[in-house]
Amino acid sequence: MHGLGGGTLPVGGAQAKEYGAGGGAAVALELPLVAIFGLQAEGGAFAQSKAARPADPTLADHGAGTSLWGAVGGRLRPFGGGGRAGGPWLDANIGVSETGGASRMTFDAHIGHDFRVGAGRFDIGPFAGYTQIVQPKDTLRPDDAHVLWLGVHVALGAPLPPAPRPVEVARVEPPKPPPPAPPPPPEPVAVADRDNDAVPDAEDACPDVPGLPSANPKTNGCPAEGEHVRVEGMRIVLDDIIHFESDSPRVRRVSFTLIRNVAEYIRKMEDVLEVDIEGHADITGSEGHNQWLSEQRAKSVKRLLVQFGVSEEKLTTRGHGELEPRVAGHTEQQFRQNRRVEFTITHARAREDAPSAPEATAHTGSTR
Repeated sequence: MHGLGGGTLPVGGAQAKEYGAGGGAAVALELPLVAIFGLQAEGGAFAQSKAARPADPTLADHGAGTSLWGAVGGRLRPFGGGGRAGGPWLDANIGVSETGGASRMTFDAHIGHDFRVGAGRFDIGPFAGYTQIVQPKDTLRPDDAHVLWLGVHVALGAPLPPAPRPVEVARVEPPKPPPPAPPPPPEPVAVADRDNDAVPDAEDACPDVPGLPSANPKTNGCPAEGEHVRVEGMRIVLDDIIHFESDSPRVRRVSFTLIRNVAEYIRKMEDVLEVDIEGHADITGSEGHNQWLSEQRAKSVKRLLVQFGVSEEKLTTRGHGELEPRVAGHTEQQFRQNRRVEFTITHARAREDAPSAPEATAHTGSTR
């Protein structure tokens, strides 16, 4: 159900001079056929105030102008109706009007935009309209009447779709685990020392690289620290980061001294047979670009290590792209930690004699 109410004003021809502003109302019943279109029957009336008598003195004076009409037509909602509340609409209708004691063919059209009020089915919004009353050409004054509308449209709109009901899930208690089996009696275990550095593997933070005893469990059995460099397990950890040009595998000169220190360490540590250089990237950029960038940055570091005297046969490279982030998150600080180059000792030679500590140790380098 629809209702229209508002002000009216005749335009054009003698009506615009002889009649002034007025008002009108109309009601319509709509039968929706599809979500965006429906058929409707409309009825209404309007009245115009008198502005002046006819300019032709032979014509009788008149009072206010009135029109009562009935029509049928269609209503269109371009962005869908059905369960959609409010929105733009337009309609067009054709019918018969009773005006001045005569029946005349009438056409009208309206356009508006509705808004849903509250949680019910009530819609309201502004509209603009146009009505044309057709005069036969053989009448005394054959000019058609043209009337503009501006007002408010109210309607009993479509109901809102019901909110989905929460799905109740039966809670199933997990089965209780069986009681743990009694531990087997302890067996004597031989003390293992793979790198023969007199530090048992159970206490050795670098079990495959000969080193020195230390009170720090993170460096016990690892080679002596160098400038900004240390070894943890089989990882070569660096206190500083290796800087790259933005979105480029080119190493910035500020990091050349750092890479030279790493090269000197690898050259002096004769028991290290192979070091793997692993490139990583953050999640910015495409997956394919990040994979390429991580591979190329690892190769750039390898070329510099070779220039600083490391045997190329000792170095391998690979890129992991964005697949192995160090930390989770999307801040620039977290991205910087994930853009990195890491060094891993992948092959070391154990010795029977105690190792001599090198002057520096290897590193993990975060990249930018």
